[in-house]
Amino acid sequence: MSQNKTNAPFDIASAESKAKQGDINAMTKLGEAYWGKQGIPADYDKGRLWLEHAAEAGSVEARMFLGAAYMSGYGLPKNDELASKYLLEVADAPNPDSPIVDSTFRGSQALAQYWISLKYEGGWGLEKSHEKAILFLQKAANNGNYPAQFDLGSLYNNGSGGMPMDKALACQWFEKAADQGHYRAMQIGRAHV
Repeated sequence: MSQNKTNAPFDIASAESKAKQGDINAMTKLGEAYWGKQGIPADYDKGRLWLEHAAEAGSVEARMFLGAAYMSGYGLPKNDELASKYLLEVADAPNPDSPIVDSTFRGSQALAQYWISLKYEGGWGLEKSHEKAILFLQKAANNGNYPAQFDLGSLYNNGSGGMPMDKALACQWFEKAADQGHYRAMQIGRAHV
């Protein structure tokens, strides 16, 4: 019986060879592998270097990984400025309306937009800007991020954060969040019915 490709052990030598030849996907996968994934012992310095190369070459996945790692402190020291740099690159990446753009990209971009909205609102690694925070919150909500949809619904529901009170619009955002399983949105939706 042949071994399934998805169960095959990660070939670090092959990935490194491809990465050195400029294969962005190989750089990204190698960087992630050095984060202790794929059964490879963790080497965060090597992982960071490969992910940085991939990010510089345009990998949205590498930028997202680095942004999340710097934001959380997982494998790298917490650094709001670097987290914001990488996440903003993902949040602002062109998002062509095309079936070629997969849902993973859209989900990553929406999450990055949500995190950037929080960073602008709090002034964490970016200048404090309520206007930019709202702009990115709206982008994230429109791209399907249900925490952003809930937060936007809350702002419209309460008429807070510079948003006009609009109960109908609030209900629409709560409904979108609830449709994706956001528990509080489901509870609020029931109360508004």
